[in-house]
Amino acid sequence: MGVIFVSLAAGLALMGSSRPIFALLGVGLILVLSLPFLLFAFVTTLINHIRIETIN
Repeated sequence: MGVIFVSLAAGLALMGSSRPIFALLGVGLILVLSLPFLLFAFVTTLINHIRIETIN
């Protein structure tokens, strides 16, 4: 998670440079590549907290 934040911070820092398109592409690439892993972590955590109880 820290790698994502550091990468996003670096991309936002590049926004002030002479070529902000590279910063936008970098931020977009980081978000696209990290989104499946974040969704997987969220869904597995959610599934682990679901309890199934039998009704008598």
